[in-house]
Amino acid sequence: MASQHQQNPQAIVVMTQAELLALVRTAVREELASTRSESDPIDVCEALPLSRRVVLGLCRAGKIQGARKVGKRWLARREDVERFLATVPARRVKVSPANDEPWSASAALSRAGVRGQ
Repeated sequence: MASQHQQNPQAIVVMTQAELLALVRTAVREELASTRSESDPIDVCEALPLSRRVVLGLCRAGKIQGARKVGKRWLARREDVERFLATVPARRVKVSPANDEPWSASAALSRAGVRGQ
């Protein structure tokens, strides 16, 4: 596509809505990453790979230092969230080979108390 555009600047580039959306998302993420500093607050619920209910409980209990409620969101500095993650021990989850299906692994993680977003 790019080489075609360079040869003829008047050419029309055709892409699907999904391709355009992917390009815009990438550009926005890059722009935000370049303008965000480590001290800028981030949404704790989006940053942690835990359920919203668990994250809210951790914030209310003061387990994530520096987390504060702003409206309906809990915000903290990225370094505070990373410090919390460093204190949480890793968990082992057993999945037998007979139950090596994706939904079985998901169920095993759920029973072990590990929740995704």
